[in-house]
Amino acid sequence: MPEHQPTEHEHIVYALYNTLLLILCPVVLGAAVTRDWKRIGPRALRERWGIYPRVRTGQPVVWMHAASVGETVAAGPIVRELIALRPDVHIVFSSITATGRETAEQILPNVDHIFFPFDIPFVLRRALRAIHPTICVTVETELWPNFIWHSREAGAHRLLVNGRFSDRSFRRASLPPIRTVFQWMLSNLDEMNMQTDGDADRARALGADPAHVHVIGNSKFDQAAADLPSAEQVAADMRFPVHAPTLVAGSTHAGEDEAVLDAFLQVRQSVPGSRLIIAPRRLERVPELRDALSQRKLSARFRSEEKTDDRPIADSVDCPVFVLDTIGELRKAYGLARLAYVGGSLVPVGGHDILQPLAQGKPVLFGPHTQNCREIAVTAIEKGAARRIHNADELAAEWIRILQDENAARIMSQAGLDLIEKNRGAARKYAERIASYIEG
Repeated sequence: MPEHQPTEHEHIVYALYNTLLLILCPVVLGAAVTRDWKRIGPRALRERWGIYPRVRTGQPVVWMHAASVGETVAAGPIVRELIALRPDVHIVFSSITATGRETAEQILPNVDHIFFPFDIPFVLRRALRAIHPTICVTVETELWPNFIWHSREAGAHRLLVNGRFSDRSFRRASLPPIRTVFQWMLSNLDEMNMQTDGDADRARALGADPAHVHVIGNSKFDQAAADLPSAEQVAADMRFPVHAPTLVAGSTHAGEDEAVLDAFLQVRQSVPGSRLIIAPRRLERVPELRDALSQRKLSARFRSEEKTDDRPIADSVDCPVFVLDTIGELRKAYGLARLAYVGGSLVPVGGHDILQPLAQGKPVLFGPHTQNCREIAVTAIEKGAARRIHNADELAAEWIRILQDENAARIMSQAGLDLIEKNRGAARKYAERIASYIEG
């Protein structure tokens, strides 16, 4: 397809955008460097300045960027399908967060891993010279204006895969000054491959060329069902009772921990042997969770401590809570659940990935705030695989109902498995779109 040639208007927008960036740079960049110094360390900070070993290969190079854990989970099956299609491709995978990098190294051990550079022209030029990509692929919402512009200047194709726009991001992007930047940025993408028709409509509304916008699906359906260990294997690894009536509360935020714990206290009165596995979204909040447990006089064990402790985990009703304070283990922990609660939804965060528990046949509960996974949440409810709750009392009531009604639990379980199976295959289609830009 013919390469897009920037117009004079786009050059003006580029100049104005980077002039504003230069003015704000001392504040914005200072905050970013301070944050990264704490979270990824000074050695890794070199990579944020675009200082990488030069990629020396005669192979096509695909630079795929996924900011953190969620985007990385979406990218994983796409990368594996791309390698299956084009084993000659050299893949460089970039992350922004430390947890994203750790997750990427776990699920994609055979590609190069880097931290994404700051979106500043001279930094990106240096990074692009080192990596020399054939194609630059960004995942979900990772749209960086200078990265896309300078990738084009370097002769690389630019694709968005598994693309989506949340309500919040679309409202912000629709503001007049920001919309101008989005129109400029999106015009420099070769393709925008989106999860849903609604996401595609939003891309076009923000100025994307309709001919470059495609609806492919959500690659997380593929990752959710891939390489799942059995519940027995997980129980043996975590030394947790495999058949206990357990709720797994995943990716909880401040304000949700308390609601989950309050609901659990109610459930224990009706189902005395019930257990709770709770996984806070951010590990720096673990001390707050300890305080919340202490205030409710709930005894708990912590996965990080269990790794150096041979005693059984939660082997008595006196220790009914298991805190999953480690990286990358929530997905397999869902295998121990009778039902799952997915966090970021009782508080206005927007909700997290509900596909992981659905793929393991777990009835799913979530709160009212599911903007980040709107279509999937609505579909899961319509298909009977999930229910929406609004507070701790409703969470407790649903928890008790499902634990005491095996038939209802079985119907929800099968509905979730059917939903996953019917929506698999997007990762292969995304890989095929990427591969279509590789010559030979």
